[in-house]
This record gives sequence, C-alpha cells and structure tokens, in this order.
Amino acid sequence: MTIFTVTEPFGVDIFRNDRGRLIRKEEGKKFFKNHRKHKESTGCYLFCKRVGGGILPYYIGKSTTGFENEVFNSDNREKYSQVVVEYGIGTPVLIFVVHPVKPGLNNNGHIKELENFLIYYGKKANPRLLNVQNIGSAKINDNWGIKGVHNCKNAHAPKNIEIKFRKMMGL
Repeated sequence: MTIFTVTEPFGVDIFRNDRGRLIRKEEGKKFFKNHRKHKESTGCYLFCKRVGGGILPYYIGKSTTGFENEVFNSDNREKYSQVVVEYGIGTPVLIFVVHPVKPGLNNNGHIKELENFLIYYGKKANPRLLNVQNIGSAKINDNWGIKGVHNCKNAHAPKNIEIKFRKMMGL
C-alpha cells in the first residue's frame, strides 16, 4: 500500500513592481533553494492561499519526475499569478502530498488517482479552483492512502497539519 504524507504549508514569494504582482521563474528557483528536501520528491502539490486562520486550494497538480520539474513551470506560474492578482487577499503557500521514497519506481498510477481525488475534493472546498480536468471523479482505491487524512489505519493520532488538511479539503 502506498502511503502519502502531507507537508506543512510553505510560503511562496511574490515579485512586486509598479505594474503589479506575479510569480516568476526566479521565485520558483528561490523556493526550491529554501526547500531542497522536496526538489526531487514526487506526488501532488496544492497551490493555496492562507487567509485568516484557514487555507484554500486554488490549483492542484502532480509530479512523477520531481516537484522542481513541475511546480513552477511556465503554465503553473501563470495560474499562480492569476490567483495572486484576482484573489489578492491572503498569502500564497504550497502544500505537498509526498509519495514515499522506496526502492524502485514510483507508483505513477497511485499519484494520478491521488491527483483526481484531491481535485474532486478541492473543487468542493473551493468552487474557484483553477483545475478544469478530472473535476468529476474521485476514484477511491484501497491501495493508497494519505497518512492521518484518508484510508490510512494509523496507530498514531493525526498530526495538526493532517487535521488542518482534512478540514481544508472537506474530508
């Protein structure tokens, strides 16, 4: 069984000038310079905004080759910048749902199922979620889970971040 883990939210820097605010390639490089641990990790990522005491997802994606290769690509930076401009209040953050490091290949099928699951619940949590694909399905599979969040019979009590993640996603 593949057990994914949820990270704390990590702040994302914004470039500001007299023309506005956006997230450039440089902010992406700086992010992974500060969060080296997750450069080569795989799984799903959620671009969110922290507003008040809560967090709201705005875009959900997956990476099977390493978060550094996917999270701040040009298409995603455009989406993140749109969120920063159109929904100005709040602090942009990234949350990773990380595939376990095991010998051999990633289970890309489980990562895809996880992405569909997160998009389905993310759209319910925030109808303004930017994802347009895979919004109508959440295949529940007993072969994967998210530690402390979903389909995971843990001996430990859920951590605070796992509880907040469940609340954010409406699980």
